[in-house]
Amino acid sequence: MIGDAVLAMIKSNAAITAAFGDRIFPVIIPQEVKGNVMIFGVKSIEVEHSKNASHLNAVEVDIHIYSKDYVFVQSQCRATRSTLNKNKGT
Repeated sequence: MIGDAVLAMIKSNAAITAAFGDRIFPVIIPQEVKGNVMIFGVKSIEVEHSKNASHLNAVEVDIHIYSKDYVFVQSQCRATRSTLNKNKGT
């Protein structure tokens, strides 16, 4: 469920989607996949409870980007971080 929300946030960035296409995966890269690849996994979830009905979940995500091009990796790291950092979604 949270993984689906993270994937949706990542794919909402058109530049990231153009760079990776359908090669963004949760946790494991399928063996037959070639080229630039991104994987992500939820590292931790902190639930902040409050007296009112709303609450906040802080989610820590590990992102791994694989490519033969160092500059590509760095630019995609920056794009992914800016897409996810302090983002809200469901």
